[in-house]
Amino acid sequence: LMDNGDASTTTAPSNETTSASSYKFFSRVTTAGKVASSVSGPVGKSMSVELLVSVNNNYRRLPNTMSLHDAQQAGWLQEFDTVIVRTFSLERDDGFCQSRSVLDPESDDDGENNEIDE
Repeated sequence: LMDNGDASTTTAPSNETTSASSYKFFSRVTTAGKVASSVSGPVGKSMSVELLVSVNNNYRRLPNTMSLHDAQQAGWLQEFDTVIVRTFSLERDDGFCQSRSVLDPESDDDGENNEIDE
């Protein structure tokens, strides 16, 4: 993860040069929820965050209580993988809510919000 120093945005490394950037490294015993919340900062009562990983060209959410070690053992995460920390509203009911979990059964209709554009 790359933190550009702005509390409102945390992005993956890009081709742009950022004057104040840093990478965040976490212990393998850290949970996905701890990683997501430490990157996002305070989000308020009606918001939540999730840690997304790439699974078969779709983004899938790691359960908040899953350790990075368990995710790595299951093959959903490897050391130095790029992940996405996504903030979403708990009050919306329009398809932009919580993403599908890595534990959800595979489906041909994962929804357009989870596809990876390459």
